[in-house]
Amino acid sequence: LQADACFFSGLQRIETEFRGEKQTHWRPKAVYHYIQDKQLTPDFVVDVTPFMEQKMESILAYQSQFHNPNYKKEEIQTPISGKGFMDFMYAKNRVFGRSINVEFAEGFNKSRIFGVKDLFDLI
Repeated sequence: LQADACFFSGLQRIETEFRGEKQTHWRPKAVYHYIQDKQLTPDFVVDVTPFMEQKMESILAYQSQFHNPNYKKEEIQTPISGKGFMDFMYAKNRVFGRSINVEFAEGFNKSRIFGVKDLFDLI
């Protein structure tokens, strides 16, 4: 799992290679989980208002997975293949945005408690 991978990547006694080159050990300071389509309460949200349309366009680039009326295929019904999923994505980002007084926000959950040096960093 992700937590295991983060832990193991920081162990100095485990040697790994990528494309023939030895990798140095490294461990992320924190791991955050993007909330896609579950009804979860985020630990924090990020304003994505300037990027919302770009996000939706990039989702639609995967035409075989998501609803796109211009894409001709025999559509297999999945939780993300219907038009309702795209409507949900806008609505979810609007709800998250409302919590910080912006139009759209993206929600994330944290793996562990994180700290800040100054309360004013939490703006």
